[in-house]
Amino acid sequence: MTSLPSSSTAAPFVPETKNNILQKMDTVLLRILNSAHLKTHKYFRVSVPQAITGQVLVQHIHNAFYASSSPSSSNQPPSTVMTAEDVGEAVHFATMLLQYGYIFPVIDVHAQSVKEDGTLYRIQLPYFWPSHAQQADNVEYAIYLSKRLLRNELKHGLDEEEADAYNRSFELLSHMWTFISAQAELQLKALKERKKAEKVVFDTEERAFWRTRRPGYSNMVFEEGLQKLDRKIRRPTISHLHTTIERLRLALKTKPWLKMLKASEIMTNWTEQFAEYDPFLSSPLPSNPWISDDSTLWVLNADNVEVPTERRVKRWGLSVIELVRDPIGRQVLESFLDSEFSSENLRFWMSIQDLKYSANSQIETKAQLILDEYLAAGSPCQVNVDSRTLDETLKCINESHTSRRFAFSLAEEHVFTLMSKDSYPRFLRSPIYKGVLDAAKAKGKKRIFDVIKELSNVSVSTKRTPIQKHHKMSRSSACVDVIEGGGIPITSSLTTQSHQTLNTGTTISPPPGGGGGGLTTSTTISKQISSDSLPLIAAGSSRSPVSSSLNLSPPMLAGGGGTTSSTTTNTSDTSGTSNKEGK
Repeated sequence: MTSLPSSSTAAPFVPETKNNILQKMDTVLLRILNSAHLKTHKYFRVSVPQAITGQVLVQHIHNAFYASSSPSSSNQPPSTVMTAEDVGEAVHFATMLLQYGYIFPVIDVHAQSVKEDGTLYRIQLPYFWPSHAQQADNVEYAIYLSKRLLRNELKHGLDEEEADAYNRSFELLSHMWTFISAQAELQLKALKERKKAEKVVFDTEERAFWRTRRPGYSNMVFEEGLQKLDRKIRRPTISHLHTTIERLRLALKTKPWLKMLKASEIMTNWTEQFAEYDPFLSSPLPSNPWISDDSTLWVLNADNVEVPTERRVKRWGLSVIELVRDPIGRQVLESFLDSEFSSENLRFWMSIQDLKYSANSQIETKAQLILDEYLAAGSPCQVNVDSRTLDETLKCINESHTSRRFAFSLAEEHVFTLMSKDSYPRFLRSPIYKGVLDAAKAKGKKRIFDVIKELSNVSVSTKRTPIQKHHKMSRSSACVDVIEGGGIPITSSLTTQSHQTLNTGTTISPPPGGGGGGLTTSTTISKQISSDSLPLIAAGSSRSPVSSSLNLSPPMLAGGGGTTSSTTTNTSDTSGTSNKEGK
């Protein structure tokens, strides 16, 4: 009786690696190949060459393990291959061989287990065993798929997964697709030289190899095949049906398919519109600083230049957002709004923008200043907002859970919409914008703020208040103070320097009957009217067009503006009357 080896002489336990397992499987397959006789079988009048049934395969596996467990001589050590004493173990081992790719089914190619019956199996070619071909190459798989496409589509057509893999390989390996096509043609030519039975067997062996070893395929082996998860069929409930109906109604109401077309059209138009101002799409003058390292373009478009470029001024005409985004554009717009006595709208909007990006410690102070100056009752620069918007804004300010940083959002949106729809179109038609554009085209012959002063006769930084009470004044004093309520002052001195060139001889005579409604003496005003007149703002809300001819007769003074020059007004008042309104 032999004793067990001592612990000092026992070999340490070494875990088996994957290569060791594959070598043992190779040993079993070689024994099966030596003992099994592969022959041609009939399957529904179809000849299946070099095949073996599942029953015979299980028997040969059992015999191979039995032979390894009983050595022929005592000099040879017993084999370390695991034993299989019953058919169940042999079937289990055959299934593992199938999943590793050593054998494959002939008829049901997607089977995941071996059956001990008349099912036909084929032993894989040793060249395609996992121990020999552990790493699959994308190029080889692309050659295999290309070769399949060159053959009969009915017998060798690609599956859906193989077609997707072919398209991905074509995109990935397009730079070497000529080589892949040439290799596929050479392999197909060599395959045609074989016999028919050999070609059939090799086709099935190659297809079985790429079925389990293709690139991107998980080569994990499980005891049981992965079952597809059954999707639970949910029965629609009443709430689900109501939700579907509401969603379809909303789709019919909003018509998102039309909005998508409109959005794409707007995006295309916007891109075409701004392509001129993109230095990468259209070459700017003098050069693109991102390419030439010349910063002249940035210097010409700085915020503190005296005269902006022509392209910069034209960009103001694209949208009101482009205008208020430019610091010089905001100053020009404020000058125009001063002439319309509505510059508080722009200052209110700019104050809101400053509030949004202020520090947290300054939010309360700035919000209170904005409220007192623009929205509170009796504020000096109260903006024109409706009562509903004002109430909502005050409610947001008084609520504790609402941040004051965004409490003026409704009023800001209302004022900005008012400027974009009312003031901005008039600004584009105003002589101020046209004068700035002409100055930009003149390339610096006149400074921009001098042009604004000449056109509007008002300083950029000075805000005038409108004359509110003229109904008790005489016609003569009203004409001297304001021309049609437009805010263009004309003093009653003997020589008044203005920004008009007027040259006609016209006599203003008192009205018939000698009432006190007009000038008591004749006043000679020399004016020369040009086609471009000064902006005349009609009193109240109406705006009357300015006639190109001068017709000064009581009780109305109609005049036209002109280009910037001087005006001489000679007034001789000899009677010294009080010029009171006739009743």
